[in-house]
Amino acid sequence: MKHSASVVLPTYNEAQTILPIVSQLLDAESVGEIVVVDDDSPDETWRAVAEQFGVEDVTVIRRTEESGLSSAVLRGFDEANGDVLACMDADGQHPVGSALTLIRAVESGDDLAVGTRRSANGEVADDWPVHRRVVSWGASALAWSAVPQSRGLTDPMSGLFAVRADVVEAARDRLRPTGYKILLELLARCPVDDVAEYGYTFRERDEGESNLGAAQYLNYVRHLTRLSVPSRRSIERTALAPSEVQE
Repeated sequence: MKHSASVVLPTYNEAQTILPIVSQLLDAESVGEIVVVDDDSPDETWRAVAEQFGVEDVTVIRRTEESGLSSAVLRGFDEANGDVLACMDADGQHPVGSALTLIRAVESGDDLAVGTRRSANGEVADDWPVHRRVVSWGASALAWSAVPQSRGLTDPMSGLFAVRADVVEAARDRLRPTGYKILLELLARCPVDDVAEYGYTFRERDEGESNLGAAQYLNYVRHLTRLSVPSRRSIERTALAPSEVQE
């Protein structure tokens, strides 16, 4: 049975922040289920969620043999039953209300709705470190260069988005993300026609430290390298008129 929307929360050491987020999502009419995919957190995030909530609306997956944000999101998508799939952080940086706005946008016709920190209605909280802002802008510039489909977005690095489930399913066997930017993988490989952005205020983490380090940034560059060719081929196929396509 399909739920109206499934929200996937990839987690690592977020036991201190995730419980109120799950509670708020469960109170939302548009959310049918929540899938928490935890990479065997030392703080036992997976256990905190499992003990607090019932299994009917919250699925908890504890991964012990693989890790990585993007693969965690895809695992959550595979387990989800919703017609709309949403992804958000569980550390307090993504407002629950903004995630619900994205879900409603997809329900209203968008293939993909993305939360942005850089539109007229979006912003980054003042306490976000300057070096993180610089890295984010640099990473966005690389994304715009490598993945043409991302150039219409002001915030291609966003980890807050909602997408139609059938759009993901259409390209699921080709999705092989590396690192932590699953949105770029979806843009490059999935049949996405209607994309919209919605502003939100990006906050600093409520607790703990960022999980990003040098290894994650290196994986990001590798991911862009792998996406560059297929994303451009996708653009070329779309540009061809039906009569120009070779059988």
